[in-house]
Amino acid sequence: MHDGPTDAQLRRRILGAIHILNETTEPWRHTGSWMTRVLGPAIGMSHAERWDVMTMTEREILCDALEERVAIQQEPVTPSTRARRVYFLPDPTRLWRVPVAAVVRQGEALTTVEAVDQPRAKVVGGASKLALLELEMSRVRELRCFDVLPPAVGPHFELGPTQQLPDGEDPSQWAGLPVVVDRRRCRRGVPRPWRSLDPGTPLAGPYRDQTYGGRTRALYKRWLWAQIRAGGRVFEELCSIAPGEHLACTGTAVHGPVVVQAWRWVRTKGLGVCR
Repeated sequence: MHDGPTDAQLRRRILGAIHILNETTEPWRHTGSWMTRVLGPAIGMSHAERWDVMTMTEREILCDALEERVAIQQEPVTPSTRARRVYFLPDPTRLWRVPVAAVVRQGEALTTVEAVDQPRAKVVGGASKLALLELEMSRVRELRCFDVLPPAVGPHFELGPTQQLPDGEDPSQWAGLPVVVDRRRCRRGVPRPWRSLDPGTPLAGPYRDQTYGGRTRALYKRWLWAQIRAGGRVFEELCSIAPGEHLACTGTAVHGPVVVQAWRWVRTKGLGVCR
């Protein structure tokens, strides 16, 4: 028995999302372009024919992709809320960065908040490094600068790039999120601690942009959710990601942001022990 949305319900949701995205009262005129963008080109059939013969899985993928775009478009953003992660460098001579706090600027107000999830000894290289972090954090808590760290903070801390935070985002939660990096842009290598999301690793998934195009993200999300429910190796790998760990992808892979969303959801639901 199918307990999900019916075919008619999916059609209405798809048309409703296109109505919002294209700002049109005739959303059916734009179904073809969206099907091509999300599902890839159709071979040997018109857009109208494709609309009629789409499988339930394809309709669900299209619906999810469109509604996700609607959510992003409608999400209120506070342009004046900017933040920079504060990284602890256990060894300043090595490429090793662990986020521990965030400097937040909202309008003229400037605050420094500690990450909710502070690193454990094994993440920073042992008990002595953790003791150093705890000793130096008093200086970080007193930070009142956004563009550059004062010399008094010492060589064990550095600022990350400036990012805008969505309205309602808790900076203390954001500071400790895993960080997605493109390994091709890391000329000195990927900072520690890190793990790969490239093919052959547990979280890589079976879908590639070269084959599935615009459907890759939606297909990967479905696959990852199924793995979380199954509770196997992939779920264990997700739960083992440490707060602030770098997730290395090659190129513009869609896996990284989806993994971060799933990691955050697992932690809020208490379904795993992320350490």
